[in-house]
Amino acid sequence: MAVLGELLFWRRDNVDLDAMLRHRGDAGVRREVEALAEQVFTTESDDTLVERVLAKTRIAPLVVSFDDGKAHVAEIMVDVTTVFGERARVKGLRATKVFPFTGEPDLWQLRSNPYDMNPPRGMVDRHALTVGMEVRDHEGDQAAAHIEDSVRRIKEYLQRQEVQIAEFNARLPNLILPMIQRRRQTLSKAADLLKKLQG
Repeated sequence: MAVLGELLFWRRDNVDLDAMLRHRGDAGVRREVEALAEQVFTTESDDTLVERVLAKTRIAPLVVSFDDGKAHVAEIMVDVTTVFGERARVKGLRATKVFPFTGEPDLWQLRSNPYDMNPPRGMVDRHALTVGMEVRDHEGDQAAAHIEDSVRRIKEYLQRQEVQIAEFNARLPNLILPMIQRRRQTLSKAADLLKKLQG
């Protein structure tokens, strides 16, 4: 038996969702506020500018269409170890289920809070998640049970992740507004200084 895919909700460097949210909430917001053109500060209100920055910094959580999963089973040859410790190739099955999803694909690599030490496995390709297993041809029930269990665990992780992301998105306006106000003040001081220098 072989489980397909890599560990989900995990990165080798241990960067987790909390760390990514802190970075996006600080450096990401500052970068977007500084990227605003100077002229918008004279034509648009703080609230309008907050909405502009929100549109670029708000995080879309992963949403998986579990009801739209497409199952596939293919005949393959699998490597096994015999009772005598020898390697052999026997007839087997590769069972997979593919689910479409929306949201930022990088979120599949970020550990949620809380988490467990045995995250599910899967393959992420653009906007599709594949879970599956390769088994000997008489072990099909094990593959079905694995896929069902993987889906259950992925749903748990997605719920945890969604809570963290919703909290982050809710805090964003209070983080963005002071940065916009500071930049508006700086631009106003720069305009006043320019007038003095030109006068």
